[in-house]
Amino acid sequence: MTVDILHHGHINIIEQARKYGDVTIGLLSDAAVADHKRLPYLTYEQRKQIVSNIRGVVNVVPQEEWDYAPNLLKYKPDIMVHGDDWLERSIGALP
Repeated sequence: MTVDILHHGHINIIEQARKYGDVTIGLLSDAAVADHKRLPYLTYEQRKQIVSNIRGVVNVVPQEEWDYAPNLLKYKPDIMVHGDDWLERSIGALP
């Protein structure tokens, strides 16, 4: 999740995720955002503060790349929820 400009889609996906339990957000680092798009308007710490204050979010972890596999392997979530902009190539090969 980038959350460079918070919008209703972010709130909707977090509300959906809350139905399954505590929500941990993988928040893309500034470098990851810049590699994919451009430098973010808000810094990682500013975006983290915003996301951390959304009801239902209990943890925000850095996501250093667009590939979800490293965070999935590190944090081992029971469930992963993603918006409708999902791309299968967003997850590398999991062992």
